[in-house]
Amino acid sequence: MIKQTEAQQLGRAGERWFQSVVPREWIFQKPEEDIGIDGKITVGTSEKIGSFEFAVQIKASKNWQIVDNIITVEGIKTDTISYWGSRLYPTLLVLFDDTKKIGYYAWVFDIINQPIEFAVPINKLKQKTTSLKVRSNQIIDENAFLIIYHDVIKFFEKFVFSLQQLRKNINILPTISKLSEAIRGIYLSHMQTPKNKDEAMYLSVLMVKSHTEVIQAMDELQNIYQLEIGSKDYIKYFIASYINEVNLFISEFDKFVHKQNGVGAIWVNDEVHKKNTPKLIDLIFDLLITLTATERKNNRSIFTFT
Repeated sequence: MIKQTEAQQLGRAGERWFQSVVPREWIFQKPEEDIGIDGKITVGTSEKIGSFEFAVQIKASKNWQIVDNIITVEGIKTDTISYWGSRLYPTLLVLFDDTKKIGYYAWVFDIINQPIEFAVPINKLKQKTTSLKVRSNQIIDENAFLIIYHDVIKFFEKFVFSLQQLRKNINILPTISKLSEAIRGIYLSHMQTPKNKDEAMYLSVLMVKSHTEVIQAMDELQNIYQLEIGSKDYIKYFIASYINEVNLFISEFDKFVHKQNGVGAIWVNDEVHKKNTPKLIDLIFDLLITLTATERKNNRSIFTFT
């Protein structure tokens, strides 16, 4: 006769209980092999089976002890926690109480990222085992499954958003490269003193080209980067203000940069150019700092030309 332990009996009881309370529209699938989870749930509705999934790990006890509204689960392998947290879909930890015939739940991601008094300490993740803490007010019932459903939707929305951000961040690299080259050109045309007419012409062309590329890069930035509310308005206002400022030393720069017809010979006021260039470079950096949510330089407005 094959013997079985109480832990095995409790484990099966926990799985049967959880499957009995899961909404009937949801599909519970047991893994073919022991891979660190007890099952996978496919979320569905009364009309159709959805494409959202999450993993489930069930821990059963004869009677979970609750201290200060917290249930502490001891002896969890840190490798297992890492596995739960690294999956492409979230893992729900379920604690089944065989005496009360109720269950408690928590998302593994939330457990790891809880306030410090509940979180898994970083140094403990270097150990072989650790403990997890679950709040006792998170009881599995009909309302809980509604919350779980919305949590799963939010998880995948964030996942998709992260992928979109990654793609946009990759796409932004050529724009950052263009802006860097433009700043370099502005700096060189400002710092170098021409030795002859040819060098003077070269530096003037480089200056006009570089200021034009600043505007082009800012236009691209609006189109390919996910900016916070108001940031695109910042860029639009910056572009308008920047063009007005450059117009002071490059004639008809506004028409030139927008490729309008009727642009005649362009003249450059070197004196105003030398005076305003450091300020313009500083303003570009201020704008980038603001867009990346860091502190503005010296708490100055990024659009004040003084």
